Amino acid sequence: MQSRPPGWESKGTHYQGRIPKSAHTALSRLVVFCRRILKFGVESGRMCLRTPAVFSPAGGTTGGIVTHYIHSECVGCGACKRVCPVACIEGEPKKLHAIDMHKCIDCGACGIVCPVSCIADPAGEKYQFLKPKERPWAEVDQSICSGCQYCTDICPFDCLEIVASPKEGYATALAFNAHKNHCVSCKLCVTVCPKETISIIFPDAGGERKRA
Repeated sequence: MQSRPPGWESKGTHYQGRIPKSAHTALSRLVVFCRRILKFGVESGRMCLRTPAVFSPAGGTTGGIVTHYIHSECVGCGACKRVCPVACIEGEPKKLHAIDMHKCIDCGACGIVCPVSCIADPAGEKYQFLKPKERPWAEVDQSICSGCQYCTDICPFDCLEIVASPKEGYATALAFNAHKNHCVSCKLCVTVCPKETISIIFPDAGGERKRA
């Protein structure tokens, strides 16, 4: 007898049931990649391919496309490592940390948790440290959410959950941020959402990040 994928039910000669979580996550990551290419690749004339950049002793770069960068003021506290959604930051305790530019997605989550404001964006501007109550989070507009679960699958910190819809309509389930304190505003959910229902909300309603 032909083996069936776990988590699937058979009916006749066809498989029916819920898509396995591993396949759903892989699909979500593929959608993220495709959306990043369309959004950034077309605008810049590139396909979001990064080339190595050489950092000069005085700071900055000499050629190449640069991601976020940790300056020498780093105290090795590890706060940036703990919030990085793609685990692209490496370093030993109390020593200078470094960002792998080939893995970094430029989300900026590391910058706002750095207590010494030593992390800069690709333009060279340093982030200002934000206290927990000042940090942004992802908010779902449930009025247009379809409950597709892409956001819940891709969230690296399990902040988002799917709940039954309280209203009648085409969506029987909706996503919402059940754990705002765990959200690092990495924007992965924003990028993968097919209906663009998720926004990054700042407590002060300013809508912009603070500069160091």
